Amino acid sequence: MSYSNNLIPEEITMTLAHEVKNPVSLIKAHIELLELDENLSEYKNNIKIIKKELNKISEIVSDFTFFSKPTKSLEKSNLVDIIEETIKEFNIYNNKNIVFNLKLKNDKSNFIINAEPLKMSILFTNIYKNAIEAIKNNGYVETIIYIKQNKIIIDIIDDGEGLPTNLNKKLNGPFHSNKIGGTGLGIPICKSILQDINGNFEIFNNSNKGCTVRISIT
Repeated sequence: MSYSNNLIPEEITMTLAHEVKNPVSLIKAHIELLELDENLSEYKNNIKIIKKELNKISEIVSDFTFFSKPTKSLEKSNLVDIIEETIKEFNIYNNKNIVFNLKLKNDKSNFIINAEPLKMSILFTNIYKNAIEAIKNNGYVETIIYIKQNKIIIDIIDDGEGLPTNLNKKLNGPFHSNKIGGTGLGIPICKSILQDINGNFEIFNNSNKGCTVRISIT
């Protein structure tokens, strides 16, 4: 494997991702073949751990690749439409009886911004995924969108387990996660997306239960 000195950082990252994903995929395929062998049944837990770690490598590579992608041209996007679509997708696979509520305090036309729709979809997918994982069963995720001091504010509130106090600051940096097997890149990715549209991101525990993710866009 050799690299040209003329490669730009994005190309280097994409090449490295490709070089890592290929052997990982090959290892996965061989592991799945081994699972079919009844003589290896006693190693079932070992195989499970190997597959889990391989999946984590794939996820880290995918998340890291995201940072190398340049921002495409921005277009007028309605945040409400993107959020509604994201909630709809999560509702299809909702096996925890989680209730999603969406409240608009201003007219829908007030929430149009210049953004890259795909990246905004990734942003909200990350946030809702984290909220769902923090809830055991029969919880809720409430999204409130409003205008305050000429900023669009989006509060995504859940009644999950909240954030451990000692992790609250660490989560702002890469590779810190409060989830077993998490890559810790979710929040940095969210912040990276918002930087492109003059947005800000913060997360804090609620006074009673769960936590709130607050997004503000100027």
